[in-house]
Amino acid sequence: MGFGRRIFFFDESQGIERIPNKRFERIYDGKERCPRFADDTIRYAHLFLMFLDRRPISVAHMEFFTLRFDGMGFHDREFLNRLAMMTYEPVQSQVCGGNNVVYVSNRIAQRALARLHWAPTEREMEALRNQLPPGLI
Repeated sequence: MGFGRRIFFFDESQGIERIPNKRFERIYDGKERCPRFADDTIRYAHLFLMFLDRRPISVAHMEFFTLRFDGMGFHDREFLNRLAMMTYEPVQSQVCGGNNVVYVSNRIAQRALARLHWAPTEREMEALRNQLPPGLI
């Protein structure tokens, strides 16, 4: 028994498209451009499958994320770096001129990170099911 992964891009105009793992890694690492996604944010599904005799037998885990692209069509890694900085650098704000201090960096980072995730509709789940062997999802 083993594990593998499948990655699918959800594109409003072209539907769902499976992306080979190596290509996704190149895109994510900023080594490959996707000009059709320039200045855009796309949604993708990251599925972890269980295999038996090199055949998928079940989906062990599913995650749904967004991926931002810059104007050149490269993965916008600076956006993720900015999120990380908000998480680690304390941002303080005086409230009402008193001694009350509100730490907002964590709240801002949590909201921004929540936008990186999305929940598929039933129609999108059906499209995903159609991309896999029957009975996995």
